[in-house]
Amino acid sequence: MAPTVTALLCFGLCLGQGIRALAESLPRPTLHADPGPLVPKETPVTLRCRGHPEATWYRLMKGITKIQGYQGIGAEAQFIISSMSKDTAGHLHCLYWIGYALSEPSEPLEVVATGYYSPPQLSAEPSQHVAWGHNVTLRCRSPWAYNRFVLYREGGANSSQWGVRQSQSDFLIPAVAAHHEGNYSCFVFHSQHPHTWSLPSAPLELRVTVPVTSGPRLELPDVLFGLPRLQTGIWLGISALLILFFLLFLLFLLLRYHRKHQARQWTGGKEAGVEESLRRYSQDEDVPPESPYATMENIQIEEHGQVNTQVEDPQEVTYAHLIHHTPNQDLEYISPFPSEESTLYAPLAIQEVS
Repeated sequence: MAPTVTALLCFGLCLGQGIRALAESLPRPTLHADPGPLVPKETPVTLRCRGHPEATWYRLMKGITKIQGYQGIGAEAQFIISSMSKDTAGHLHCLYWIGYALSEPSEPLEVVATGYYSPPQLSAEPSQHVAWGHNVTLRCRSPWAYNRFVLYREGGANSSQWGVRQSQSDFLIPAVAAHHEGNYSCFVFHSQHPHTWSLPSAPLELRVTVPVTSGPRLELPDVLFGLPRLQTGIWLGISALLILFFLLFLLFLLLRYHRKHQARQWTGGKEAGVEESLRRYSQDEDVPPESPYATMENIQIEEHGQVNTQVEDPQEVTYAHLIHHTPNQDLEYISPFPSEESTLYAPLAIQEVS
C-alpha cells in the first residue's frame, strides 16, 4: 500500500504542478462592458470576456460569487445581464479554462447602476468657454447632502471627490488645453452604496478657445541634431560662411578663365593679322617689280573698249605718249618718238563734235 500511496501522491503533485504551469502560461482575459460601465438601473448590459481560442469554459464573477458561466465558447464569451441592479453592479471579472488549466482572472471592471437618486446640477466657473491655458472650475451641486461626487467625462476618465456630507463639490481643471474639450456630467451617491449612483446631470460642453494674440507659443527644442541649440547655430553659421567663400572662389576662377580666353582670342587674331601682312610682304618681294606703266596699260586695255564703243571716229581722240624711261630722267633729252622702245598711247580726253 505504501508504494501505491506514494505513487499516487507523486502523480497528484506532478499533475498539479503541470496544471499550475499551464495556467501561468495562459494569457490573461479581458472584460469590457457594452455600451459602457455606467448602466441605468433595470436596463440590460452585455459583458464581453475575451480569453483563448481553445478555451472550453468561461465564468463571470463578482468577487468570489459566480454570476454566469458558459461551456464550449471559444475565443470570447458574452454575458448578458438583462436588468442592472444593486446585486449585479460592482467590481466584476472573468476567467476561463482549457481542460483542467484555469487562467488568471481579468482586471476588475467597475460596473455602476445609475438612476437611484435625483440628478445634480453642473456649471462652469467663470464660463464653459475657456481660453487656452486658463483655469476653469466645474461645480457639481445637489439639493441633498451626499459625501461622494463624481465628475464623468464622455469617452474619458472619471474624477471623484470624497468628503463629508455636503451639497456641492468643485472640480478644478488648471491650464486647459484642446484635450480638455468634451461633454461632462456629474453624479452623487452615498459611500455605503458605492455602485448605485444618481441620475446624471445635464451634460455641459466645455469649449477651449485659442486667443489670436496670446496663442500657444511654439518653442524651439533645446537640442538639434544631437547638439545644444546654441552650438548647432554656430556650426550652421560657420557652414554657411564656408559655402559662401567656396562660391565666391568658384566665381573668381570662372571670371579669370573668361578673361584669359578673351585675351587668347585677341592675341591670336592680332598674330594672325601680322602673319598675313608678313606673308603678303614676302609674296611682294618674290614677284619682280612691274613697269610703272603697267597700270596705265591696264587702264588703256580696259578703257579701249569703251572708247571704241562710244566714239566712232578715232580722229577725235587725243592720245598721250607714254615714255618707258624712269621718271627722274630729264625730259628735254628724250626724243619724241624713241625707236628702240615700243610706244603706248592712252586716251586723255574725248572731244565732242558738234
